[in-house]
Amino acid sequence: MLDLQQLCMLPEGELGRQDVEAVNLTCAGGLPGAPSEAEVAECLDRLDHYARCALHYTERRLPVFHRGPESYNGCEGSFAFYAWW
Repeated sequence: MLDLQQLCMLPEGELGRQDVEAVNLTCAGGLPGAPSEAEVAECLDRLDHYARCALHYTERRLPVFHRGPESYNGCEGSFAFYAWW
């Protein structure tokens, strides 16, 4: 993971390709109550786990979208969002 100085030196296009959560945790470094390196690693692992769970759930529910896409304005993105509500 890059440190704050390295992030600041990245061109805008490259910065946009970095993991949002990693950038946020890097920016929090040095602040009172900031997570340790071990806590950052645990947080990133947990977020990756949650993302995999969301993907798996959405993929399992995709047949619902295909049976009635008009309920979601024909948009898989809308379905994926509302699948969790």
